Amino acid sequence: AIERHRQQQFKVQMARSKKEGRVLAFIGARGGMGTTTTAHNVAAALARDRRTILVELSTAPEALAWYTGANPTRDLGDLLEMSPEQVRAEDVEAAICKLPMGLEVLFSPQGCKPAPQISQEHAAAIIRRTRELADIVVLDVPRYPSISTQTAVRSAAFVAVVTSLENAGREAARMTLGFLISWGLSSALV
Repeated sequence: AIERHRQQQFKVQMARSKKEGRVLAFIGARGGMGTTTTAHNVAAALARDRRTILVELSTAPEALAWYTGANPTRDLGDLLEMSPEQVRAEDVEAAICKLPMGLEVLFSPQGCKPAPQISQEHAAAIIRRTRELADIVVLDVPRYPSISTQTAVRSAAFVAVVTSLENAGREAARMTLGFLISWGLSSALV
């Protein structure tokens, strides 16, 4: 009994000391740059070796479910219906869709039901809880500046701005970098 108690204490300590997952954020300089595809491909490659969760941090139904052929029964919208203080790791786990090859995805709200905007508190809670579950969290972040986008990129160890080489793409990337830096991000992270 004493040995079982020690083993249980050890498991609890290990769970508490578990390092939170690293966050990688992908943001498009403008629409149609392939940000979702890039985030998906990076997450899928990382999922081969580590628990990786891709989060589609948007309230609009995006193309990722279609792209992956998934039909999620739960999604980000379910978490946004809760108060940020109520969001637990178990709730995030229940909303994640497990895809083949080990990739796990928290999809944006699907279907026609309206979803509330993502508040700073919701973004922080969802990212924090996802980090508790995964070794790596890959965020597919909307390209428009918002408080949830700001919260997301500030939580990241690395931010990739996805763009094209044409003049419009370069100019959009320059603008995106401008607002990222105005939010206090170091250009070394981007």
